[in-house]
Amino acid sequence: MSSSDFKFKGMRVWLPAIRAHSGADMFTLRLAALLTSGGLEGTITWLPHWVEPMPPLAIARPPAGTQVVHANSWNAWAFGGPALPRVVTVHHCVHDPDFTPYKSFGQRVYHDVWIRPMERRSLDGAAAVTADSEFTRQRVIAAFGPRPIDVVPLWIDTERFRPRPAASRTGPFRLLFSGNWGARKGTDLLPGLMRALGPAFELRFTTGGRAAMPPVALPGNMRWAGRVADETGMVELYRGCDAVVVPSRLEGFGYAALEAMACGKPVIAFDVSSIPEIVDDGVTGRLVPLGDVAAMAQACRQLADDPALLRRLGEAAREAAVARFSGERALAGYLAVYEKALASR
Repeated sequence: MSSSDFKFKGMRVWLPAIRAHSGADMFTLRLAALLTSGGLEGTITWLPHWVEPMPPLAIARPPAGTQVVHANSWNAWAFGGPALPRVVTVHHCVHDPDFTPYKSFGQRVYHDVWIRPMERRSLDGAAAVTADSEFTRQRVIAAFGPRPIDVVPLWIDTERFRPRPAASRTGPFRLLFSGNWGARKGTDLLPGLMRALGPAFELRFTTGGRAAMPPVALPGNMRWAGRVADETGMVELYRGCDAVVVPSRLEGFGYAALEAMACGKPVIAFDVSSIPEIVDDGVTGRLVPLGDVAAMAQACRQLADDPALLRRLGEAAREAAVARFSGERALAGYLAVYEKALASR
């Protein structure tokens, strides 16, 4: 925190959050740590997932001295009361028509009938609204109408997520997929990709916090990384690969791409939604047309066949993560938002 931000020293920010076993949980944990590093007091109140349909059932009260409430757009309206300004963050607009193919019938009804009015109530009553990406900002405006929304990109601890010294390694070119298993994340495309690449390539993959080994037939060059307990385990996975594949069809931001870049790994992804805001094609990775598995395979082969290109993209990825997605930049963004929220009160 700079001297110009001294007025925020000791500010108490309440972070009520529902455990969803997703990137939203990681956001809350990282935000609390970020605020603490800047001299603020970020206090998390974790709520069980069962209260999601009706947040007031949690009867969560802000800690004494709270000055700002910062919560997820689905439930922010329920916390803090009228005396406290609310900062509302949207991680992903589930009302985006492009999201519909990846929902069950029950999810569609739930989002339309229940979540949409709750989210509108949060947005309309917010002192300030933030989105993780310009893509998400635009989709929120399309769903709920014009309104001021500040884009504060997600960030990475580049001291924890960092490359390790290069070491020679034999064996297949090692790819990594990190994320939950599902069609929106594009995991249904991974078996075909690895069959096309053959035994000269290996893919290690995670399944997120919600699933065990996926119940599908996998080629022999796909290996489940098991349940990864913490960030330390994820850092080791990133460090142990040559490149990271992000076959997602729709992302509100894309934590996996940023984490990979911070660890000095090129990202191979589809040119869709928020991903181009993180990955620069030909500079920090490769972007290919949505759904084009053959093009993704070709990009993997290109990196495997050209060690100099692999190294150059990895170094540029690390530099971009440090320069564009640091905690310092995110903290400055949120301080500006909190100042706006307090002024509105």
